[in-house]
Order: sequence, then C-alpha cells, then structure tokens
Amino acid sequence: MDIEDNINPGTIVYLENVEFPHQNQGVTKYLVVITSNLKLLFLKINSSSSQTEFGAKKREFQFKLKKEIYRFLDHDSYLDCGTVWYGIIDKQEMLKQITEDPSRVKGELIPDHRNEVIRLSQKSRSISTIRKGIIRENFSR
Repeated sequence: MDIEDNINPGTIVYLENVEFPHQNQGVTKYLVVITSNLKLLFLKINSSSSQTEFGAKKREFQFKLKKEIYRFLDHDSYLDCGTVWYGIIDKQEMLKQITEDPSRVKGELIPDHRNEVIRLSQKSRSISTIRKGIIRENFSR
C-alpha cells in the first residue's frame, strides 16, 4: 500500500519544517489534511497558549480538540477552521517525512469534529468559496 493512500481528508499529521508566512523559519506543527491530491491544503492545530494571541473574531473559528480524544496531543489544543493553509510544505517533503517516520500520521478527526470543520469554515470570510466547497465535499464523506 502506498503511503499516500493513508493521507485523506481529516488525517492529522505532525510535520517538520512547515513554513508559515508570518514566521522566519520552519516549525514542527500538527495539521489536518483537507486535500492531498493536486494541491496540499491544511487546517492548523494551535496550542492552548496561542489562544491569548488571537482576538475574539479569530477564536470564534476554533474549537477544542481534547487530549482525552486525541491522545497524541500533549494538552488540549484548538483546530483553526477560519484559515486554509497552502504552500507551507511541499508534497514530496510531506511524503518523505511520513515515509521515513510513519508515526507522523497521528490519526483522523472524529465524525463530530469533521462536521464542526464544515460548519465553522463555511462562516469564515478568509476562506474562498471554492475552498469552502472542497472542505464541504471532502469532510462530508
């Protein structure tokens, strides 16, 4: 089985050298895959400590991922459904990291959380209509 077959919408991955535009260097981050076919699209998982950095507007698009459900987390964290990230890591680099260390695939969002991703992302003004459709289609399965 090809490693890429294990990367589906809702898969949670832990990747190194993820390059967000607002940071000077790559970081290691938990991400939720929206799509991995033509273009990698992700949602970002934030730590509870980063919640203080966000204004009320941005916090309204996040929901808590409890450590008791997602046991790989060090603590309760927040899934940001208000921004879709792309171009933050090359697909070949992602597949290389997962091939070298399959434990980087941490699991899948539970069905209730997939529904919450759809609900929250559809309200976001920073996600394009096309990407909202991709999220709705991929997370409704």
